[in-house]
Amino acid sequence: SAASLSSPEGICCAHGSLYLACVDRGVIVRLALAAGALLEETRPFEGTAGEMYVYWGMALGPDGHLYVAAHVSEEGGHYLRPTPIGSGRVLRQRLSASGSFLGPTEVFAGRGGSSRRQLNRPSDPCFCSHGNLHISSFVAPGGAASQAAAEGMRRGVYTF
Repeated sequence: SAASLSSPEGICCAHGSLYLACVDRGVIVRLALAAGALLEETRPFEGTAGEMYVYWGMALGPDGHLYVAAHVSEEGGHYLRPTPIGSGRVLRQRLSASGSFLGPTEVFAGRGGSSRRQLNRPSDPCFCSHGNLHISSFVAPGGAASQAAAEGMRRGVYTF
């Protein structure tokens, strides 16, 4: 449906499928690459407190799974204003050998994942030839989260 394909922010091709990360609904959509037909979509990822996550980029990992940069949605939030420190996550969606979704989307990094690194509106995930995941995220100047809004924020690249 048209709603299923709204606001894509991250595109990957694998297994004869096209995967889209949808910003506004927090889901991953799988389309048949040749015909463009909708094959399936994930359920929206919700945090432990029921937060809705917004997706900001996706990459196919060397393990054949999808990795998505995400942060807690802030209704009415300003696009250029960073979200609260630590609200970002890297999510993983496991794929079967045929490309179907395996289980629910899970936290890979950020609070609740394999890394306790604090991410703030992470985006642009990519893998290098060594198999490491690199992701961009806002960082507070001098590491002081309380001063972030007053001093402005810059982006850094983190490796997992």
